Amino acid sequence: LFEKAYEHGRDILPPNFYTQFAILAFGNGLPILHRIQYALEIYPKDDHIKVLLGVAHFLSDTPNEHQKGKAIIVSAVQAGKNKEGLAQDLTAALQNAATHLHQNQHYDRAIELYQFVLDVRPDYVIAWANIGRAFFAKDLYQKGIDALLRATELQPDFWEAWQVLGDMLWMMADYENAIAALQNAHVLNGESVEVPYTIGLCYERLDAHKEAIFWYYKALKMDPGHTKTIHQLSALEQ
Repeated sequence: LFEKAYEHGRDILPPNFYTQFAILAFGNGLPILHRIQYALEIYPKDDHIKVLLGVAHFLSDTPNEHQKGKAIIVSAVQAGKNKEGLAQDLTAALQNAATHLHQNQHYDRAIELYQFVLDVRPDYVIAWANIGRAFFAKDLYQKGIDALLRATELQPDFWEAWQVLGDMLWMMADYENAIAALQNAHVLNGESVEVPYTIGLCYERLDAHKEAIFWYYKALKMDPGHTKTIHQLSALEQ
């Protein structure tokens, strides 16, 4: 629908059309730089469109374009701190673009964008959780843990943040704290079989076999065919 509207009426479309179009496109990795440049020719003083231009440049694979976009975003972040409407559009554009980069394993650039989001909105829970996941993917566990702890401080019932935090702590062999984080995740959302399974692994590493078996059976109650749990439990009960 956005494409059809652009093709048939791009000279008369309002600025907010381009804003919403770009935010949606960034989340899907669509190349729309030329469309935003065209919009800026029509609305040269529109700060929102200037922000979108920065994000579009940032997403380019060309280093010069990337740096050009970063400079525009830095300026927009400063302006966005004092303009609520601009801050909302900037946050949405950056978050969608970062998520697309993250999903395609461009972790360094995703982290840059998440950090820009947090510069504008330091209390944005989703960005804290997402940057934590990106740090995790880069094996930067302590940075990931710090980010996810911030997410859980801001929103204590954010079960996914607790789960990812527990997984990170497990990877760092901090089993007791991993258990605490994963138990929070399980209380808040008892539908992920990976949570009781990983709690069982933590207890097993602590040589608390009785507790490990208890959690493995919890996992099997949720998914009787969970092969990893079956393997761990059979080895432990031999």
